Amino acid sequence: MPRVAAYLFIGNTLKGAKLSIEHIPDAPSAIWWIDNFGNCKTTLLQEDIRSKNRFSTKFKELCYFERLKDVPDKVPALILGSSGLGEKRFLEVVVQGGSAEKIFNINTEDAVLF
Repeated sequence: MPRVAAYLFIGNTLKGAKLSIEHIPDAPSAIWWIDNFGNCKTTLLQEDIRSKNRFSTKFKELCYFERLKDVPDKVPALILGSSGLGEKRFLEVVVQGGSAEKIFNINTEDAVLF
């Protein structure tokens, strides 16, 4: 982003074309970001889990909690995260007081399957 800003600041313009959202494929069900605490942000939204409370994943069976502070200590869980698009929040694989990334050896682009 800073390089683009500098490029525009000196008077250059960017070339581009409009692209309709219908032409952009949906993201796969996967981990897209791992934060500094080892919380693993997915591409999934709350509506993707259809009001279930427990999920079998390739990582482990996970319970769903609305907020990280509701997850018991050292318990792995799926939560409604802080990142999102507009009003929609991405789900995260977390371990309260630990690193889901390290405990489950999770990497970005790992599939999240239920």
